[in-house]
Amino acid sequence: MFIRPFGAPESCIFQSPGFSCSGHRIFGNEAGADANSIRATIVNGQQKTIKEVDVACIRGTKTPKASSSIWKNLVTGSNYISHGESIGLITTGVRCYDLTGSVPVTTTINPGEDFSGRLYLRFRYRDEPAGVPKKVAVANVIGQAQ
Repeated sequence: MFIRPFGAPESCIFQSPGFSCSGHRIFGNEAGADANSIRATIVNGQQKTIKEVDVACIRGTKTPKASSSIWKNLVTGSNYISHGESIGLITTGVRCYDLTGSVPVTTTINPGEDFSGRLYLRFRYRDEPAGVPKKVAVANVIGQAQ
């Protein structure tokens, strides 16, 4: 966690053990292709290899529905993330959404604005069949948009 002298502290912390988040950056609505999104490095600290990883970014604390179109696939098919390996949100960010209405909409994050939201990570262990529901890990994200 980084504490700025004036403003909200910068942090990206998972609520339960098993994943870590570092180097997060929040991009405001003037950031071109990265507008209204978050980039970060997420490391698999699970004691197992994971597969079929999806991520969603939400402003606030509402939980996205499993069937929602806002989930972004990060790891698909026969690709896996072993213990200690990172899941990249560095080269391409994940767009953040507002769930306060009846339909998810891209949230507007102004440059310099303090952002507070969550990153949701859905995954399966490598040895789990496709029919097993995905597990969910949640990170609280706080920081100032660039």
